[in-house]
Amino acid sequence: MKNFMKYLCLTIFLTMLVTASNASAGTETGWKRSDEVSARLIAGEIELNDKKSPVIGFQMLLSDKWKTYWRTPGDGGLAFSFDKSKSRNIKSAEIIWPAPTRFVAYETIETFGYSKDVVFPIIIEREDDSKPVHINFTINYAICDELCIFLNNDFELDISPEQYKNTKFSKKIEKYIEPKINFEIKKLEINDERILEIKLKSDSHKFQDPDLFLEAGDDFRFPKAEIFLSGDSKTAIFNVPFEKLLDSHNLEGNEITLTLVDKSPDGKKYKTEKKITLPQSGIYKKKLKN
Repeated sequence: MKNFMKYLCLTIFLTMLVTASNASAGTETGWKRSDEVSARLIAGEIELNDKKSPVIGFQMLLSDKWKTYWRTPGDGGLAFSFDKSKSRNIKSAEIIWPAPTRFVAYETIETFGYSKDVVFPIIIEREDDSKPVHINFTINYAICDELCIFLNNDFELDISPEQYKNTKFSKKIEKYIEPKINFEIKKLEINDERILEIKLKSDSHKFQDPDLFLEAGDDFRFPKAEIFLSGDSKTAIFNVPFEKLLDSHNLEGNEITLTLVDKSPDGKKYKTEKKITLPQSGIYKKKLKN
């Protein structure tokens, strides 16, 4: 807690309001630049669930030591969000969160997010596929080093159906929609030391440097697990400590989202998410396969 308060004392909250210029026509907006970060929107088309889907990418280039955040940011920071209410010909817009990285500050403060270059894919469903889309997004996000800056950027972009199909940015955006790891949950239970033991086995994937991110609402905190790999690297055991931040209820009976992240020997990232409900017994017996 002392380290957390120290972090808070070092955190300075600023708001940078940037007003968008007229809408750009094409597949990219201009950059919103500061000394700490540059941000823009790019557009493309990707194959998702066996069909072609238009996609917007919120791209950020962060200066050294600066970070931005995953949907669950951990002990600090803020996940980005956007308002699309002024857009036209958009039925829905869904963020696909790239695989996060775990950052540790002052030995015990853990945050989850991204550094350097990151693109957040936003899958667009149009009201009318034959008509252009007018993107008008207000995006709120945070970047942090030893201090945090909250930003508010407006972006406008007009995109015709043909432009989605002929963009140079499709592969750039697709890079941040990582392939999945097929695995079985062999064990998931709370032991006598109140550690969550999770055993995962894959028939095809050899674990290299896995990490497991757990989410169970705002009432629980899950620091980095102690990780053990089998001799053939196809089984990973995660001993996950957890802290109850509020006294309202126990972890037993809660829905937990597991996000498994790993990489291949050549550095390619993988990510799989799975939601489960931990029984009141604290022992999850059913085997799940993605």
